[in-house]
Amino acid sequence: FYERLRVDGAGLLREGALSSKAPFRFGPVRMAQRAGLSITRSAKRLLLVISLAGVLIVVGAPWLRAHGFEFMSGILYDALRPVCHQIPSRSFHYHEYPWALCSRCSALLIGGALGLLLVPIIRSLDTAVPKRHWLLIAAIPSAVDVAVGWLGIPNTFLSRTVTGGLLGSVTAFYLVPAMVAAMQELLVHRSCRQEPVAHLGQ
Repeated sequence: FYERLRVDGAGLLREGALSSKAPFRFGPVRMAQRAGLSITRSAKRLLLVISLAGVLIVVGAPWLRAHGFEFMSGILYDALRPVCHQIPSRSFHYHEYPWALCSRCSALLIGGALGLLLVPIIRSLDTAVPKRHWLLIAAIPSAVDVAVGWLGIPNTFLSRTVTGGLLGSVTAFYLVPAMVAAMQELLVHRSCRQEPVAHLGQ
């Protein structure tokens, strides 16, 4: 039974059949389909929780500082400093305190969280990876905006925010299938290691 589940399930995973649009079958294959849909939803929720936690950290740092929690605020700022320059003039502010990420990085994070909310609406929890050219198209505006800044041509607060948000929201549609694939591989690997259950009466 487990061997058949492993073979059939792995085949469905590779073919992208474990989506909400695929017709349910019977036996081990149906169990694999149901497991795949459950994993897809779990992966999307996990990524959403991580994204929202990141947003809370970004906004929480200035909120804590504004309310006198300087030590805790400093920890959050220091935690994100390796991934962002945190230049105040290029960041959103809570009162007079800048967010823990610049406007582009904040837009990437918030756009990713919004994208995760849109994934099940637009793709119906389909596990297939979108065409790569869509990600490339979404990345071009951000790449141009960054290159312009490097060349000494001033970009704007709005351009950094919009291009970052666009890239973040589109990236979410690729993160979900990647997370699903990783969790499905783990499921198949674990099923292979389980011993077949002896039938009653044998």
